[in-house]
Amino acid sequence: MGWAWIIDVAGAATLLGAVAWGLRARRLAAVAAVTGATAAALFMWQRAPARQARAAVLAATPTQARGEFVGSAACRSCHPAAYKTWRDTYHSTMTQRAGPHSVQGLFDGRVLSRGGVAWRVHRAGTRYLATPMQGPPWTPSGPARQVVQTTGSHHRQIYWLAAADPTRGNPLEMLPFLWYRLEQRWMLRAHGFVMPEGKGLQLATWNQRCVHCHSTAGAPRQQGEGFDTQVADLAIACEACHGPGAAHVGHWREPVRRVLARRAAERPHPPGAAQAPPVAQLATAAPRPAHRMVSPERATPNQVNSLCGQCHSIGDRRGSHWDREGSHFRAGGDLHRDRLLVRRAHFMTVDPRMPPEMQKLKRQWGAYKARKTYWPDGEPRVTGREYSQQLESKCHQGGQLTCLTCHQLHGSDPNDMLRGDTDDACATCHAGFDTPQHHHHAAQSPGASCVNCHMAKTNWGLLKAVHSHTIRSPRLRDSLAAGRPNACSTCHLDRSLKWTDRWLSSWYGHPLAALDDDQSTLPAAAWHALTGDAGVRALTARHLGWSAATRASGGPWALPWLAELIADPYPAVRVVAAATLRRLTGLSAFPHERDSSPTELARRRRAVLELWQATKEPGAMPDAEQVDRLMATRDPQPLTLAE
Repeated sequence: MGWAWIIDVAGAATLLGAVAWGLRARRLAAVAAVTGATAAALFMWQRAPARQARAAVLAATPTQARGEFVGSAACRSCHPAAYKTWRDTYHSTMTQRAGPHSVQGLFDGRVLSRGGVAWRVHRAGTRYLATPMQGPPWTPSGPARQVVQTTGSHHRQIYWLAAADPTRGNPLEMLPFLWYRLEQRWMLRAHGFVMPEGKGLQLATWNQRCVHCHSTAGAPRQQGEGFDTQVADLAIACEACHGPGAAHVGHWREPVRRVLARRAAERPHPPGAAQAPPVAQLATAAPRPAHRMVSPERATPNQVNSLCGQCHSIGDRRGSHWDREGSHFRAGGDLHRDRLLVRRAHFMTVDPRMPPEMQKLKRQWGAYKARKTYWPDGEPRVTGREYSQQLESKCHQGGQLTCLTCHQLHGSDPNDMLRGDTDDACATCHAGFDTPQHHHHAAQSPGASCVNCHMAKTNWGLLKAVHSHTIRSPRLRDSLAAGRPNACSTCHLDRSLKWTDRWLSSWYGHPLAALDDDQSTLPAAAWHALTGDAGVRALTARHLGWSAATRASGGPWALPWLAELIADPYPAVRVVAAATLRRLTGLSAFPHERDSSPTELARRRRAVLELWQATKEPGAMPDAEQVDRLMATRDPQPLTLAE
């Protein structure tokens, strides 16, 4: 019995009761009243499980402590257009309480199993549940736990479980499986990140690190093993970019102020006189700084970059307040005062003049942790660290470049939040470069794009290649020193590095690199697939399926090298290689997660090679001895990219 039907019955009964009363038919009125009361009771009974599920979610997730904050809902009535465009972005759904409105994954009773870890995902009304399993045959190995919170809604979605021990407060533990939205399927969480097979199966805790960037004004409030975590908003919301709003809302709650401000905005101005700012801007012009909200469009470059950098950077905490109170940074401030923004040069040097806090950081991070985040030349290599990449760019160091040069949150395409054509943004400072004489490619082609050459897709995150935000010239010698694919080689995958080197030297006078026979003869994609670390191999697998690259270099020729990537020891590389194979061939028979034994990986490799041979694509079978020799040169140290 649905609750809508119950409401209809209650409404009909009430109407009938009113008619009966009008006719003074007391017996009929009594019957109608009893029927209405029964329907109302049934409605309340029907809704009770949903209320209980909601109450459990609220009890297990961070409380919304306001104080100087008011929450995004308070902005809606005065700023409906801005509120709507924010709601259209993925910032607004970065973290949500679990429920039918937010959960994307199929909780249909299936058992998810991989690497000795198994969970059954199922529903009970509006409650989303995960039960640990053992087997097969599958039997519960522990009680069902409610999914109370989600992270992500664009590329994938991660699920957080209520604390197993309620005495610990509200710590949230991650379900080891995530929902991969791109392919509409479940995936072991560890397979969504570049990390060795068998790693990342443990339950992570949201309250310790995720809270700082996946909510607004998150305060872990850790006490020993327990948490009483609070946030201003679970989403990345209005006050993350415009500052705390309590004083602002209190100031404009006064009706007289609002009326006078509106009249001032609507008052006609003589020709040539300065126009009155719109009402939305008057709200930021309160008489005292405490009443003003931050307007990123009118902020200084450092203030703008600090806004985005509070999440899109690599930093270490300044002060001991983080575990209790979270970050003290507020919109309009200087991020560098709140945290130590980590740059590779800081802890690669042995300079004794290094600040004491950086010396401590160097000891804590060490070479391996740096390797998880940076290329050897100091450029960050994982997504979500765009401000740290920008710090290494001359465009930032010597000019007025800000995040808003290319991006805007309100009214843009939610996918990349671009302000417009990024090449137009480059032209504001670099006029006259959008010509074939400079880029040597056809107009409007991918090779003519500023960002494809100077911000190549050499960063990794969310199972895809992402534009670097360090703006640099694509010198091959620099790329080789960093172990990073060259911009030209992310598109001209079928050409050798020597081919790239020759053209860069001819066109731009770049010094020639010292290349060996393999680099001079093998396709760039083949060389990276065989010699690169796991991150480079993942980038190569992704680039082989990039539409711009397939137009420039074709597709079937790459199958022999994808055969090596489909059998890669790193799950994430196999995931991306399988997606590229499906894109190039139109076939779906390339499983990548079921069995990772050497026998199964070898079988998949043979299957792809046989597929390539069936295409009759020109070219010889890769030399097995050369393949083995080059693969032996890979860095054997395990790699985890810390997205």
